Amino acid sequence: MVAGFESILKAADLIADVRKAFSKIEDLQEGQRQLARAVETLDRRVREVEAGLRETRAEVKLDAVREAQSIVNAVQGRLYGELRDISVAVDRLGREGPVALEAKARGIVGGRGSSDGSDRDP
Repeated sequence: MVAGFESILKAADLIADVRKAFSKIEDLQEGQRQLARAVETLDRRVREVEAGLRETRAEVKLDAVREAQSIVNAVQGRLYGELRDISVAVDRLGREGPVALEAKARGIVGGRGSSDGSDRDP
């Protein structure tokens, strides 16, 4: 009877070991499912970050283009102003005629030009 009882105990131990093994297998399967969900979540977050980076890059490029455009506009405005000033000066010189230009040139070269802009002799 003792031998039969020992075989029952061995069978019980074997069944307990098998149940532990199945329990560990189920735990491993649950761990795999959790890992799969975590990977999916990380993948989604990485895609969101990538989309945000693309959007940020587009915004930075747009800001750079706007800044470059404002610089170009400022340079064009300054150039336009300078050209306008030169055109006005050339027009004034053309209206004064060659005699006035010669007198001004003599006054400047001879050192007789006055500080008030008149070309009168002393």
